[in-house]
Amino acid sequence: WGRRDCLVTVDGRDVGLGQVRAGRGWWYRQYAKEQTAKEREGYERAEFDAKTHRQGLWADKNPIEPWNWRRGAKLDE
Repeated sequence: WGRRDCLVTVDGRDVGLGQVRAGRGWWYRQYAKEQTAKEREGYERAEFDAKTHRQGLWADKNPIEPWNWRRGAKLDE
């Protein structure tokens, strides 16, 4: 796909983890093997907590994963 997977930090904080924690993004498990064990644990916990507290996208009864949404959008074209 020509994209790069990377960890983005601001003032030492993981931006992606912050998005997942706030319910503004998914933890993309397909790339979990590229994370450290500590990073995987943090992302898994953050997503679980966001789901449990119905934060952000988890407030929707049926949130659609971006990869599934894109697949559907391509079918509509």
